[in-house]
Amino acid sequence: MRYLIGCVCTLFLSTALTRSVPFLFVDRLRRNPRVLLVRKWLPASVMLLLCLQSLSHIKFKDYPYGLPEILGSVIVLWLHQARRNALLSIAAGTTVYGLALHFLPSGNP
Repeated sequence: MRYLIGCVCTLFLSTALTRSVPFLFVDRLRRNPRVLLVRKWLPASVMLLLCLQSLSHIKFKDYPYGLPEILGSVIVLWLHQARRNALLSIAAGTTVYGLALHFLPSGNP
């Protein structure tokens, strides 16, 4: 029982420290060029990785040749470029993707 309590206390302290210590250095971190670089590029890189992961399962050799995913992605890109509204572009792309999945025949007997 002592071992379990020791483990829980250690986990609590390590979690609390790793989450609270950066707040002690906020002023320094705001001026750090590496942090500024991460702040600039991290959102775009995360979105790129999410897109690549979600499109990685497409089988382009089998019907419907990835058409629902491609249509949804094109709609998202086009609307975001035209309107600069993330909610609108994501909602429209999801709707187009869902409709394409529903109305395109799956090719499975």
